[in-house]
Amino acid sequence: MKATRRLAALAAAATMTACMAVPMVTMNVSAAGTITINEHVGVTSELKAFQIFTAETSTTGEGESQTTNFVVTGWGSGIDVSKLATAWAKDATLKDLLDSNKITNDATGAQAVADVLSQYGNDSDQAVAFAKIAARCTSGDGTAKNAGEGIVFSVDDGYYIIVDTTPASNGLYTAYTLGILKVVDGKNTTAGVKRAFPTFDKQIGDINDTTGGDYTFDEAADHDIGDHVPFKLIATLPSDFDQYTAYTLKFYDDLQADVFSLDADSIKVTYKYDNNEKKDVTNWFTKSIDSAENDLGTDGKFPSSSHTDGNVDFTVSCDNIKAIEGITLAVGGQFTVEYTATLTENANLGATGNWNGAYLEYSNNPNWDGSGEGDTDKSPVDYVVAFTYQAIVNKIDGITKAPLAGAEFTLYKYVGGTEADNLIAIGTADAKNVAGTTFEFKGLDDGTYKLVETKVPAGYTGADAIEFTITAEKQQINGSEALINLSSDNVAVPGGAVFVLNEEVDKYVAGDVTGGLSVTIENKKGSTLPSTGGIGTTIFYVVGSLMVGVAGVYLIVKKRMKNTEQ
Repeated sequence: MKATRRLAALAAAATMTACMAVPMVTMNVSAAGTITINEHVGVTSELKAFQIFTAETSTTGEGESQTTNFVVTGWGSGIDVSKLATAWAKDATLKDLLDSNKITNDATGAQAVADVLSQYGNDSDQAVAFAKIAARCTSGDGTAKNAGEGIVFSVDDGYYIIVDTTPASNGLYTAYTLGILKVVDGKNTTAGVKRAFPTFDKQIGDINDTTGGDYTFDEAADHDIGDHVPFKLIATLPSDFDQYTAYTLKFYDDLQADVFSLDADSIKVTYKYDNNEKKDVTNWFTKSIDSAENDLGTDGKFPSSSHTDGNVDFTVSCDNIKAIEGITLAVGGQFTVEYTATLTENANLGATGNWNGAYLEYSNNPNWDGSGEGDTDKSPVDYVVAFTYQAIVNKIDGITKAPLAGAEFTLYKYVGGTEADNLIAIGTADAKNVAGTTFEFKGLDDGTYKLVETKVPAGYTGADAIEFTITAEKQQINGSEALINLSSDNVAVPGGAVFVLNEEVDKYVAGDVTGGLSVTIENKKGSTLPSTGGIGTTIFYVVGSLMVGVAGVYLIVKKRMKNTEQ
């Protein structure tokens, strides 16, 4: 049946897909009309317009009583009718509205589809479904191709669907626009693209063992060697995720080789939106650890850099998060992969840091029907860094200032407070250099420590214990994480100088990049004189006593003799 005035209803449904979700924008235009598409600020895109229906328009009356008649006359040159009929038959929303056999490659078939669509409004499920299908069934080269914030198409009468030739980029992520269907009845029309981007963030947990509390998560942290360092990979859903038939999320993670050891059993996935309780959805995701097929090497997403080795250590993926039961997907909802990795004795000390990178693969085309592999893209790699430090003890003679061998030190750390009960021994250091006078405690976190001389060189008195607090200043800017300064609150334990980072070469050019706090411990000789051989000093004590006794007797005898003479 000819769709004359009924299709004016479609023209009302013109706006029909005006707010629709699809990586394209569908519009209806009249002779020599224009469609202007307004792109998001900062987004680069290229669009094409494909004609779905040809049409004729006519006007009657004048002024306020003027009316426009819009009549679909056939299929446009930009639609593959055979593909459209097949897709229509498979679509759950549309298949019962019209027998796909009636979608013939002639004017009757075009008018049948237009008649069905004219019964529904712009935001209806039916309009959205048709826009998605039309976007997947385009044919030919399209009517026009433009790029920029204001993209203008000059077109003839008809319905058009406007599609991205490639996914648009905001500089970080890519996405196709959602489709908009609109009828233009002889006037110029304007529409805005409807596209949204997910976000991805990697974070590392940090805690001061002395002050305690909960972990805080950011771009940089410091840890002891042996710590099970916590990490988070966070994917935030885009605002248009509900327009996707299926939505894929796949997390890729790369630990710095030999520095971190993945705690494989610690990997879990949670979902949360707003202030709602997070739900454990680990069982809906597939984990792949140390898989050769995930080794991207230098040709993969991870760039070749000093940060990581460029290889994927594990992936966590779900083909369709919309199929997960027991959760409510919402705009801004977050899927978070949480895991720990042990910082090993191979860790880099100081400003070099110990790096860890990750990125997200995500669906970016809302036109995907959910079958086969849908369009996806990958986020930029996001890096985080764990710093760890060392304390270096130099042993000297308190008088000569010469290196002194024969000592041993134990380093204690206050964990959970600075009370005596919270003091825990974290390591004993024997001499590390050839002379046996330098001691190293490697892999320290920030916090408060106590250094005790637990073995004193023979003939010397022990030094007093030294308490000091390691404080590290870290730059938390994503992409520019850095150790800025390392210091101690005890003047006897000076820390590293300010670390100067040359951003052009991404290297530190000044300061103690090894992250060492140094202290010099003096020992002085004891007050007891040494004795060598013979009977020692005992004989002197005995002889002295006898001499005192003899002198006493002599004085008494002499006094008595004097009295007798008188």
